[in-house]
Amino acid sequence: MERLNFSIFETPKVLQRVFKDALVGDAGSPIRHFINDKEKPHIIYIAPECIKEDTDKFLAKGFAEKGINFTYVEPWKRLIDTQDLANVTNFCSDVLRDIFNYRKRNSISGPIIIAGRSIGAVIALDLAVRCQGDILALIFESGFKDAFQYFSYLEVSLDKEDYISDPLRIIPNIKQFSKPVLFLHCARDPICPPSELEWVISESRSKSNQFHIIPGEERYKIAYLSEGYYFNIINDFFNKLLGIRTKKLTSRQKRLRERAKKQLDG
Repeated sequence: MERLNFSIFETPKVLQRVFKDALVGDAGSPIRHFINDKEKPHIIYIAPECIKEDTDKFLAKGFAEKGINFTYVEPWKRLIDTQDLANVTNFCSDVLRDIFNYRKRNSISGPIIIAGRSIGAVIALDLAVRCQGDILALIFESGFKDAFQYFSYLEVSLDKEDYISDPLRIIPNIKQFSKPVLFLHCARDPICPPSELEWVISESRSKSNQFHIIPGEERYKIAYLSEGYYFNIINDFFNKLLGIRTKKLTSRQKRLRERAKKQLDG
């Protein structure tokens, strides 16, 4: 299987713009586990390029309230410290193997869902394709359709003539992935409007996909700003896949959904 070409991010200008949060502080362990019930769903989450302090604990707490296990993977500090960003595919594959071994040692049997946000979603998709026989689904949060769209937002030149196809292989990978995908996106995403993400969604093979739009334009803060709606959407997605009846939306969650619709229409 062809690897992602992450060398496009290795110029000093792009590193400073995209991974500025990863350029400070110690790398530490790239894996943090938050296990609640070994038989419940287990999210393996690839962190985005914008790393906010205590994101792992915030997400873990929200998922714990739903009984969902959570493993947070932050590869960027380690890869940048070792000047090995281009090797992200192999690094994350090794991390995923370590997580699978951890599950086996600790008798964790709940279904696996691989998730990621922004560039983390690109990695999550690539990993999901490689191990789709072992997982239940994918969560593709605040994604985009290709590297050219992302670099256009950065106002950094990425000449299409230098590449036969998308260096991040988003469309080719989504075409290869046959399991359900939950797409989460904000209504006014500054990189990829929801209408353009539909190019990715249309190539997905599963008939059990869901596409949810959250109000606002803070693509890295969907979980923080959705007032619990984020965690309910994900929990309901799992329940549907597992054949578990879900609760109806609260009035507050219905208002959030209507706000997102109005922003799209506006």
